[in-house]
Amino acid sequence: DLVLLDLNLPGRPGEAVLADLLAVDPTARVLVVSGNLADAPPPGAAGGLAKPFTSDRLLAAVRAARGE
Repeated sequence: DLVLLDLNLPGRPGEAVLADLLAVDPTARVLVVSGNLADAPPPGAAGGLAKPFTSDRLLAAVRAARGE
């Protein structure tokens, strides 16, 4: 239902992985997390969450990204 993707990945930028996921499934919902998240998540992401975060913030972000 939802992909949780860290933007800081070894060997490949998370933005490239996001683009690949959306190329395979344009309707995929991807919630990105990062310690360096800008004000807005990358285009195509269902939402973004800056690290560090609490479990309550994670749950709220997951619900929002899933449209709940």
